[in-house]
Amino acid sequence: MKGFVCDELFAFVTEDDEGNEGIVMATMDGNNIPLVTAGLEQVKTYIPLAANIAKHNKINIKLYHYKRIGEVAEDWTNQFIGVRLAGNPEEQH
Repeated sequence: MKGFVCDELFAFVTEDDEGNEGIVMATMDGNNIPLVTAGLEQVKTYIPLAANIAKHNKINIKLYHYKRIGEVAEDWTNQFIGVRLAGNPEEQH
C-alpha cells in the first residue's frame, strides 16, 4: 500500500487464569472488533469501552503500546498454510 505507515499500535489486553494474554473484543453495531488501533485518538474512544468490559466481566485489562521494530519477512509468514497478507488472491505461488 502506497503511503501506508504504522509505527505503533495500542492494544487492550487481558489475561486468563493460566496467564495467557489475549486482545479484548467489543461489540459495536453487531460486529465484534478487537480493541487495537494505531491512533491515540481512537485509544481515547476505546478507554470507556474497555473500562465497561472490565467492570461487567470482572477482569483486569491493560493497555499495551507496541512500537514497530521491523516488518515480518514474507518467507517467515509463508510457513503458515493459508496465510496471505497481500497481493492478488487469484495468483498461485
